Amino acid sequence: MTWLQQKKSDWNRLKEQYGKVAIGTYLALWVLVLATYFIGLQIGFDMKIKPEGSGFGAILVGSWAFAKLSQIPRIIITIAITPTVAKWLNKEPVLVGEE
Repeated sequence: MTWLQQKKSDWNRLKEQYGKVAIGTYLALWVLVLATYFIGLQIGFDMKIKPEGSGFGAILVGSWAFAKLSQIPRIIITIAITPTVAKWLNKEPVLVGEE
C-alpha cells in the first residue's frame, strides 16, 4: 500500500470513528487556510503564487488555488488532531472493527 493510499484509508477510518468531528475539523482547517491566504493577499503580503490582478475575484481564485494545494497537508493534520478535538468536545469515537 502506498503512502497516499494509507492516508486515504486513515481518513476514511477517522470519518467512521469521529463522524461530524472529523468533517468539522477538516472544514475548520480549510476555512483557516482560505482566510489566511485571502487576508495575506488583501494586506499586500508578497506570495510566490499571487494571481494576476488585484481585484476581489483574482484574490478569491488565488485563495481557492492555495487551499487546493494545501489539501493533502490539511488531511494529514486533520488525522493527527481530530482525536484531541473530540476529547475537547467530549465526543466519544465510534468503535469500528479492524478490516
